[in-house]
Amino acid sequence: MAPSALQRPLQLNQQRAVIFIDAANLYYSFQELGTLIEYRELKSQLESGFHLVGVRYYTGVDSTKPEQLGFLCHLHQIDYEVIAKELVRDNSSFKLISISKLPST
Repeated sequence: MAPSALQRPLQLNQQRAVIFIDAANLYYSFQELGTLIEYRELKSQLESGFHLVGVRYYTGVDSTKPEQLGFLCHLHQIDYEVIAKELVRDNSSFKLISISKLPST
C-alpha cells in the first residue's frame, strides 16, 4: 500500500498545504448536487500536487446519534483530523457549545 500524503517526504519545489473542511457546508453542497462524498477520494483529489500537512474536518456532533462517532472514527483512520463541537438542543433547534478533538489512536 502506498504511503498517504501525510507520510510522504517533501519533494523539491512541492508546496505544502493544509485542507480545512466545514462538514455541514460540504455535506449539503454534495447533497444539493445529488451525489455521495467519497472522503478518501476527496482527500486524494485535493492533495494532488501538494505535500499535505493536514486535513482538518470541522463538524457538530449530536450525541444522540452514535453512528456519527463511527463515521468520525473512520475519517480519523484515513488521516483526517476531526475537530468536533457538541450540538445541544435549545427550544427545538441546535446550537454548538464546545470544541474538542477526537483522541489520536
